[in-house]
Amino acid sequence: MFFAKKLGMTVFVIFLLLLGQHITLPFVKSSDYFSTSQRLFSLTSSLTGGNLTKVSLFSIGLSPYMTAVLVWRLTHVNSSDDKSSIHLTERRIKLLALAMAAWQSFAVAINLDFTVKFSQPILQVLFVLLPVCLILVTGSFVTLWIGNLNTKYGIGGITLIILLNMVHQLINQFTSFLEKYHFQYFVALLLLSGLIVALATLSEKAEYRIGINHPSIYSSVADESYLPIKVNPAGGLPIMYAMTLLMLPQYIILGLNFFTKSDLTRSKWLIHFTTTRLSGISIYLTLVFLLAIIFSIFNIDPRRLAEQMRKENDYIEHVNPGKPTQIYIRKLATFFGVFSGIFMVLIVGTPLIIAYHSPEYQTYAVLPGLFVMLTSITLNIIEEIRGIRISRNYKSIFASTQKE
Repeated sequence: MFFAKKLGMTVFVIFLLLLGQHITLPFVKSSDYFSTSQRLFSLTSSLTGGNLTKVSLFSIGLSPYMTAVLVWRLTHVNSSDDKSSIHLTERRIKLLALAMAAWQSFAVAINLDFTVKFSQPILQVLFVLLPVCLILVTGSFVTLWIGNLNTKYGIGGITLIILLNMVHQLINQFTSFLEKYHFQYFVALLLLSGLIVALATLSEKAEYRIGINHPSIYSSVADESYLPIKVNPAGGLPIMYAMTLLMLPQYIILGLNFFTKSDLTRSKWLIHFTTTRLSGISIYLTLVFLLAIIFSIFNIDPRRLAEQMRKENDYIEHVNPGKPTQIYIRKLATFFGVFSGIFMVLIVGTPLIIAYHSPEYQTYAVLPGLFVMLTSITLNIIEEIRGIRISRNYKSIFASTQKE
């Protein structure tokens, strides 16, 4: 019954998201603007929690919040974990997300073609541009609220929103590819996609096991205890957040387009931050590599593990408890972070380099990164479902024991 309620809430959340994506903005002449004139920008927005395929209420999506979370985490590594500090941090992140949502909405709105045009610029801003920006900002925070609702009562949390956007983009990309190329090329694309999913799954499931000694436990089971470290501790996060950071200057330049006479959407500054140029590819792959190391250390959290082992009187063979254990685990986290970074740079970088020399494939070059993220999110959702089912089984066992 508990699982059915969570599943029902998730279905309801999906319905709300699909409904919001079909609520078009007022005064906009064409909701397909970014999917035609800025197609690659529209595609990469799906990797950052947005959806610019059609300009709608939820077009900005989670992108401002994700950017705010990343900026905060990178600038507040050693922040306190007490409840008052966590609540204060959440408020500050949301304020930062509000500022970013306002600018991103402004950047999107000024590049749209409106049906209503006033002769005086101030009237155009007050009665057309400002309402559209407010609607986009509101839609972004409604999306965040829906994601939090799913985190509390459903399955998949906020990542469900990103998953839906990516699935939508995948369907569009595969349909477009099938229309342009022969069927045998489409089969080759499917096989290549399957290989990437298999490699991503293997990297997510593979783990390095560190033997743990339990002096306070006398059992044969204690001799077989180990601390599992994922071979790819960062998962698909580096790809998602690297694209988020890469799109941030693009939003800034698009917004500045309002204050200049020249068309910045075609300027060299904007192009340098896209994956169609070597400069943009280099920045993107560098971010992927560095974020893989950072997220590996964050996710493993050597300090917390070392402290937990010290409190439970556990230790790693030939490693002293406390600080030496923390240093040992941090070295492992860094090593696997480097491995994860190299793996993801090869997966997402190879097709981008190929597409640089063959521009007709540029819109399909981001698919490998999308598949890695899709695999990571799907596996996490499967693990969450498994945890819910195990928890339900334990509750039923305890309930039957109490009755007896």
